[in-house]
Amino acid sequence: MIPANEAAMTAKVTARDIYRLVGTGELHFMEDRLGLLYICSESLRSLRRVEPGEVAKATGRSRE
Repeated sequence: MIPANEAAMTAKVTARDIYRLVGTGELHFMEDRLGLLYICSESLRSLRRVEPGEVAKATGRSRE
């Protein structure tokens, strides 16, 4: 799971696009107790054909 803003940067779309895709059910997500949105990296990869290395690079993690 990656923060919505990082998901937008990784997919090369706007944060508004990410929220729209969440609203239409095209992206899997979760919210934390503060209401911050986290996007499933697997659904982001399949939707936008984002390479695994791009997600890891954007989040500073070696794997998702």
